[in-house]
Amino acid sequence: MKLMFVAATYLASILTLQTLAVLLTVIYIDIYHRPTEEPVPEWVRTAYSCCLGRLVCAGDGRKSTKDATDSSVVTPRPFSASDNKIHPIDAVVSDWDIGKANEQTKDVKPAQETVNQDGDETEDGAPTWRQVALRLDKLTLFVYLILVTGFTALAMILMVTHYHSAYKQTSSII
Repeated sequence: MKLMFVAATYLASILTLQTLAVLLTVIYIDIYHRPTEEPVPEWVRTAYSCCLGRLVCAGDGRKSTKDATDSSVVTPRPFSASDNKIHPIDAVVSDWDIGKANEQTKDVKPAQETVNQDGDETEDGAPTWRQVALRLDKLTLFVYLILVTGFTALAMILMVTHYHSAYKQTSSII
């Protein structure tokens, strides 16, 4: 009898969590597709930078301001004639190819401008609706996984502990 109650409670709780996850996903999709011209309110910016980033292990939402002298930046080693080795890429790329590549990339805009056109960042580093929706969705995933894992572990423990007592009761009846 207790096993049926545990199983029914487990299934009801998992179905409730799944329904809640689907409803929240619909809301996040609505937030994700808001126009980029619509500004994010100040209270959402504050929650995004203070709480939400730390909860999903994504930082505080501000741009990194590393300078070029940072030791974590990897720079290529200059070629020296004493190496006497030709890199395979150097053997393939000729001066003509490099000149042609420079001509083709003359009109390419910097990467930051392209990112701003996509709506992923604003000029002042404030979050966009797209970033807010992605972090909310990530937070929901973490919470959902923790709750489902916890409910499953609890249900399994209860079923295993009550199985032996339910088995003894049924075997004594026979």
